[in-house]
Amino acid sequence: MIKNLDEKAARKVLKEQRIGHLGCVLESGEPYIVPVNYLFKDDGIYVHSLPGQKLDALRVNGKICLQTEKIEKSCQWQSAIAFGEFQEVKRMNKKIEILKEFSARFERLTPVEAMIEEQWNLGGLVVFRLNIKRISGMAES
Repeated sequence: MIKNLDEKAARKVLKEQRIGHLGCVLESGEPYIVPVNYLFKDDGIYVHSLPGQKLDALRVNGKICLQTEKIEKSCQWQSAIAFGEFQEVKRMNKKIEILKEFSARFERLTPVEAMIEEQWNLGGLVVFRLNIKRISGMAES
């Protein structure tokens, strides 16, 4: 049976997961969704990225969402989505703090984490926050 999750349960799903699907809108008006590693921290969601299509889109249209799921079986899952606004982290000390947390949590899961850990080469690397406006979720059990 499929049911809505209350906000508390949806937040729990977001906090427990590590990989989500980031949604934004390209300048052409097309939707764009990509998998990302993320941190749920300080009531916001942090993501890092190298320059590219998603950052270009987010800088033009700051509406953003992140969806994640916890799947135990094909008919036993929970899904949560956070909707909000894009905010680039500009302060270097905050950027480094978030990147250190990524490095500790993901242990070289992606080339970006490996780059952070090995070189601390922050040239071009962007950290941004999804400032949450609302959260919803669904579950099947």
